[in-house]
Amino acid sequence: MRSLIVIMSIAIGLFAGVFYTAFSWGMIEDHIESSISENLSHIQVHDSAYDKTQPNNSFIRDGKKILEQVSDNKRIEASTGRSLVSGMVSSANAGSGVLVSGIIPEREMAVTGLKSKIVDGDYFEGVKTNPVLIGKKLAEKLKVALKSKIVLTFQDANGEITAGAFRVTGIYKTRNSRMDETNVYVRMEDVNRLMGFENEMNEIAMLLNDNNQLEEVKGEIIAIAPGMKVETWKQLSTELEYLVSMFRQYTYIFIVIILLALIFGIVNTMLMTVLERVRELGMLMAIGLNKTKLFLMIVLETIFLALVGGPLGILIAHAFIVYYGKTGVDLSMFSQAYEELGFSSIIYPKLEWYFYVEIGMMTVIAAIVSAIFPARKALQLNPSEAIRKI
Repeated sequence: MRSLIVIMSIAIGLFAGVFYTAFSWGMIEDHIESSISENLSHIQVHDSAYDKTQPNNSFIRDGKKILEQVSDNKRIEASTGRSLVSGMVSSANAGSGVLVSGIIPEREMAVTGLKSKIVDGDYFEGVKTNPVLIGKKLAEKLKVALKSKIVLTFQDANGEITAGAFRVTGIYKTRNSRMDETNVYVRMEDVNRLMGFENEMNEIAMLLNDNNQLEEVKGEIIAIAPGMKVETWKQLSTELEYLVSMFRQYTYIFIVIILLALIFGIVNTMLMTVLERVRELGMLMAIGLNKTKLFLMIVLETIFLALVGGPLGILIAHAFIVYYGKTGVDLSMFSQAYEELGFSSIIYPKLEWYFYVEIGMMTVIAAIVSAIFPARKALQLNPSEAIRKI
């Protein structure tokens, strides 16, 4: 019964640790993937003087030529160009600061899937002059609906204030409600006309077939656009890279805490085992069992308990991860809070295979460490006294 309790405590502890890690990693990876697919893309090209706080102050020379060359790269799934302008949007009821993205509709659809996120209206259809897409959160803030007129105000190429009236042709919704509130999309030719340009663009965004080829493709883009600022999503959003690094550190800290708790539980159980078997151990020592074999006997017993409980807990966790990795963990009751942070309300747990190996090795090490104190306690027994103990 005592051994069964130890085995179950190890299994339950590891199950909780492994599944929590998979759940957290699934949430973070989903956040990263959605940030890449909906906003950042894998790689972006800007002018060397580009400043994201004032995007309309620099433009890519030969932007269209570079965009066509980039599109020929077989490692790039899709690419698009954008004209970005910081400005104000206002309706008859309210106003707000926004980033105006002048896009190429058919290309943007392939990179960010913007068309699939339309929840009301159409994708630049139904309005011939100055159509605009706005986020659901911004539409609620401005108190506008489809066909409503809004005014975009920003600085043109000469630093003069310019404005244009646009008609809402579609309302979109992404996982990130903050982005929905601060981004509007218009056609590139419409914003360029107000800016006083023709074919200029200040951003080229690329979506790759494989994220593992990030650095290789970046090198190829640098060769195509020498002197330009070529950045991956890790450089564009350092907070995402920091989030991954921080998660890995917190994961190991969390697992170590669980293993420490297990160590104390195992030490307590094995110490009780030694104290209850004093006469047995004394007799073994009296008939010639040396201290090395006695020490190994107790250590091996502890390791065997860990080798039963550890894989059991990991297998149960793996089964849950596989199941919920397909169906997802529904947290829709907290959807509003998650959307404010840019996370999905449905989490798909995910864990790389090497993490299971690391957990297994850490469990065995923990078992060996936890066996040392009870084994040393057994070695301190005096055979003649131990045999007489009641």
